[in-house]
Amino acid sequence: MTTTVSVGLLAAALLAAVESGERLPGREESLEAAVRFSQIIVVAQVVEPLEVDTDQKGWAAYLNLKLKASRSLKGTFGDGVLVLDELPFHQSPNGGADPPLKAGTDYLIFIHRDAPKALTGREVLPATKEMLDAVAAELRKEERLTGSRLGLDEAVRRSRLIVVARVLETGSAHRVGAGRAYFGPNHLKPIRTLKGTLGADTFKTDFRINHDSSGRSEQLPEEGKDYVAFFEDEQSGQARNCLKLLPATGEQIDAVRKAQRDELRLPGSAVSDYIASGRAGVIFHGTLVGLGRPRSAPNAVVYPDAKVRVTRTHKGTAEGEHRAELTVATGPEESTERAPIEGEDYVFFVETPEREAPRWFKMLRARDAGTTYFIHIVSEFEPPDDPLRKSPPGVLSRSVEGPGR
Repeated sequence: MTTTVSVGLLAAALLAAVESGERLPGREESLEAAVRFSQIIVVAQVVEPLEVDTDQKGWAAYLNLKLKASRSLKGTFGDGVLVLDELPFHQSPNGGADPPLKAGTDYLIFIHRDAPKALTGREVLPATKEMLDAVAAELRKEERLTGSRLGLDEAVRRSRLIVVARVLETGSAHRVGAGRAYFGPNHLKPIRTLKGTLGADTFKTDFRINHDSSGRSEQLPEEGKDYVAFFEDEQSGQARNCLKLLPATGEQIDAVRKAQRDELRLPGSAVSDYIASGRAGVIFHGTLVGLGRPRSAPNAVVYPDAKVRVTRTHKGTAEGEHRAELTVATGPEESTERAPIEGEDYVFFVETPEREAPRWFKMLRARDAGTTYFIHIVSEFEPPDDPLRKSPPGVLSRSVEGPGR
């Protein structure tokens, strides 16, 4: 119903604009696209004089267009004065530039931020009540943010850091791929930590935005609003690889807390998949044949004689059966791990240092892992000189019978 009302309002508003002979600047795109991909939407008046560039083929553009904003529908505009580096518009049929914008008239202006201080006009619409209502209806639709395709339970499991943070400033697209783009740097202010450790200082991170040809594309978060951010990696107080964003409502935070309570934590749960895939010399799918007798250790229960049978490898070389030392963390409820179940299939991450016993440092249930480990072994986020991912494929030799450390 919301979509029908929105489209109807938009059609009526645009028809009125056409009948009045008014042709406004900007891209020829749907209202949904204009709302979704604009970082700032304001009601504003233009300030004279207007500088016009007519050298572009088939187009003209306002340059250094000064706006006086009176109301924001999305994003922030500081003291109310905005300067657009450029606002394109169609030239008049006779080839000259006939600027349609008039000083002293309110317009609904959609703005894209190309850099922290670089603003480009995306679309201009009449600031009528019908048009404002149509935009408000679009904004009320469910937000599709970074990680919208990733379920909450998996986001909680894969995250090393979950934080409630305020988006102070969003960045611009700096890497574009098939069906996706990366925007940054985005400036976030931590408010509350739900998992992991992060200081109180503002930090920078990138957001991946997936584009869907069906029109259900993701969008950037809105500046000035609070979100729950899930990060797969936290290194030296820096959040990296944002998996998912959610609006920081009470219901969403309660859902995250419930997912944390229900999370099945196995040995190595404190190590993210991203870190583990680089640290491991061998990653394989296998069956836990037996756990053996446990022994107590500080904040842990250790199974020094567990037996594992290799089914197939995903990194490095391993075959046959191996003796493994598995460590199950104990302590506070939020960090307590569970012992794996004999006869179940798991994905095992093993360090293979030279002249030392292998270190079995992480496990995932095979049915939970999906393609996660493939994504991170050959990771699109991988910097060429990232020291966290330098471990080459190793060999889990059957001659190494001693337990790992």
